[in-house]
Amino acid sequence: MPVDVQLDALWAGFCRDGARDGQEVTVTTEEFSSSEDGEAFFGRLEHGPDLILNMLPIGLWINRSQIDHLLIVFHRDKRATVYRDELRLGLTIRSRGKISAGQGVDKDHIADIQSLDPGVGIPNDAGLMFLFSVGWRKGFYFDFRPLHGEPRHIDLKTLFGQFYARVAFQNFFTISGAEWDKILAERWFPFIGLSHKTRSEMVEHVRASWSLDELTRKVVEEVKTRISCQHWLYDWAWSGASNRFCRWENADTRSFASATSAVSSVPGEGLFWIVCPN
Repeated sequence: MPVDVQLDALWAGFCRDGARDGQEVTVTTEEFSSSEDGEAFFGRLEHGPDLILNMLPIGLWINRSQIDHLLIVFHRDKRATVYRDELRLGLTIRSRGKISAGQGVDKDHIADIQSLDPGVGIPNDAGLMFLFSVGWRKGFYFDFRPLHGEPRHIDLKTLFGQFYARVAFQNFFTISGAEWDKILAERWFPFIGLSHKTRSEMVEHVRASWSLDELTRKVVEEVKTRISCQHWLYDWAWSGASNRFCRWENADTRSFASATSAVSSVPGEGLFWIVCPN
């Protein structure tokens, strides 16, 4: 059951820098961070959710290490509503292929994450802090702007979905500019049509300064197994002389939009809503 705690004042955000009494400070009112951000991320948790959890009645004390997800909604009447590991989080995903009812879903089934529904309504004039987990990784988002200005006009479900995708596929979101240059220089691209494992191996090869051509045979067999060669020959580049599949043969002229158009044309693709495991 959600628990309400009474605050002494409306929260505004987190100070960016220290200041003495009477000095002006800059306040961060909205931000997303994850366990990838290290000490900055944990500092946010210790100076945000931790303070609210310390206000809970003694019988509701929570071991921080056991928290899977946490939603705190800040109301304008100086009341904070705490939801801890009781939400029915639901993902809406775009699948890479056909999925049957009751079938287990893993990263190889996901082409895109459309949204994450927390399962409870969050008023547009309320502030919030939202902590969630994806395996060992965690993400944290806060937004206090509606408490001191105009109501929120963004779709939180879509926004939460973007954050969830960032944490779930963090190894792809953290590819640096220099690493992208290496990938394109070898005329490859981590297409969503490839398995999660294969795309991860591509990133690992780049970061280890190994040739991506070492993955050619594996990629060819994977593509042949998934769908017919004729369909992939139409949508993706092929160099018949070297038998290199899924290579970006025209890296200087072919746009990202056209390169990813193959994804939307794969048969059996659709939207699915799934419940996130706690």
